[in-house]
Amino acid sequence: MGVKYVDRPSYQLYIQGNVSEGVVFTDENDQEKVDTFLDLYLHKDPIEGAASVDVGNPDLSILFTSPGRSIDLIESRVWFTDQGAVLGERIGETWRHVQFFSITNSSEDYLRSLINEREEE
Repeated sequence: MGVKYVDRPSYQLYIQGNVSEGVVFTDENDQEKVDTFLDLYLHKDPIEGAASVDVGNPDLSILFTSPGRSIDLIESRVWFTDQGAVLGERIGETWRHVQFFSITNSSEDYLRSLINEREEE
């Protein structure tokens, strides 16, 4: 078995706000942002039961992919609520089956900053 090399980044983080164009970060150009997102994602806390969010209208949509392998690794949505940010992870074929997680205030601020940073450019 050989190693496959491509001229594309190994990972892409695509984040789209509900009122903004999407932004793309790659491990090739934005390694720190990709690593910080993965750390945020790995340290989320499960929410028991369903969250009080409109699943079809997230504040952010997140897709983490491996372009070289044509694989979507993470597909999530984020809702900013009065009780804090809720991260939803699709666990079925559609968004009718979702597992919900809470994320820290600093993680929420970080996700907001990624969208705001690119909107200001």
